[in-house]
Amino acid sequence: MRPVILIFTVILSGCIAVPRGDYYRPVHPEGKTSSRTCDPGGNQEILSLEIRPGVTFQSSINTSETSEKDIWVSFRIEDGHELELASNILEVSIDGTAFSTSKIDSWSPINLKGGTEVYFINGKKFDDAKSFSGKVNIGILDPEKISLRTPAIYIDRETIRVLDVEFELRSGELQWVPRLNC
Repeated sequence: MRPVILIFTVILSGCIAVPRGDYYRPVHPEGKTSSRTCDPGGNQEILSLEIRPGVTFQSSINTSETSEKDIWVSFRIEDGHELELASNILEVSIDGTAFSTSKIDSWSPINLKGGTEVYFINGKKFDDAKSFSGKVNIGILDPEKISLRTPAIYIDRETIRVLDVEFELRSGELQWVPRLNC
């Protein structure tokens, strides 16, 4: 009787175990990671790090259909908040090599003022914090570790430094996907 109840519960919950494949897990001691399990990019994990209330840094690695990888970075700033960056340069290191630099155009000017952006998805209106995002293409490399470093950040005349974010290559894991709930 108990196996029947277990099978029935699994069917009702709609969760299906699928191989996760290769992905990059972001690691930062103060950040939180989340996975998009209901979309085609469900293999990707996003790091969110609240720098101050109303100011969040996010990052992930996206893989295209051609296997090229982009490091995506974003500052999400709510209305009434702002931050200043020391520059609009993101530093990236592949497998411990020396850091190379890439310019993020949306981080210019370096004084970023928050606001509200409106999105329409399937006819529904969504309000969200203003986003200043960009990406750095690293090609089709499959490194074990990718590190990124943001410029120094100033909020309310106080210098804040976002620590380096590490992305570790992971493989061979199962992902529980809520198929019926997506």
